[in-house]
Amino acid sequence: MTFWVIDLENGSPRVRGALSRWAVEVRAGLYVGTTSAKTRDAIWKVVRFEIERDCRAVLLYPSAQRAMGFEARTLGYGRRELLDFDGLQLARFLPAGGLPAASNVTEDDDEPGDEELDEDTPPHKR
Repeated sequence: MTFWVIDLENGSPRVRGALSRWAVEVRAGLYVGTTSAKTRDAIWKVVRFEIERDCRAVLLYPSAQRAMGFEARTLGYGRRELLDFDGLQLARFLPAGGLPAASNVTEDDDEPGDEELDEDTPPHKR
């Protein structure tokens, strides 16, 4: 089991409902859960699939591969972009007006188990 946190901004009721099945909403848009890594990744795929243009989301979870001890994934548009700098994830501020900060620097398309997942169908609908 692994501990994770998702901060959801401007999330639709559909995304919020999906997250509330697996996590506790400790304040508006802040979800805390403990699941297996595979389930956590499936939940993140649901968020990725369902997220709308004006939404933003951040996923944080423990990672032994990072010097900081945790890993971050982001979705949506904003003024911050995550960059990988020698194993550290650093936030870079973008100019006002913002460019897409949909930086999933840790999001590999070759994750184990991806080959059997259909990208067009979210995990909760299979």
